[in-house]
Amino acid sequence: MRVHIHEKNGATLRIPIPVRLFFNQLTAPLVWLFLKPHLRKYGVTLTLSQLYYLLRALPKAKHGLNGMPLADISEKDGDHVTVWL
Repeated sequence: MRVHIHEKNGATLRIPIPVRLFFNQLTAPLVWLFLKPHLRKYGVTLTLSQLYYLLRALPKAKHGLNGMPLADISEKDGDHVTVWL
């Protein structure tokens, strides 16, 4: 996963996140524990087994997107964020 943040003043921040290294079956319970309060705040229910399915689907989604960004967000003030799997 790659996150690119471009600010209107010309500053750029690039954050590479190795998906398979951070999101695997060993770290999924930790991710689930940290996400659970935030998901509950928005009324989303997600079980640990559903999170396992989601983490297994990320590489398939990366292949399906075929180089296209997952999210491409532009703000009125000129900031721009792009996320690739």
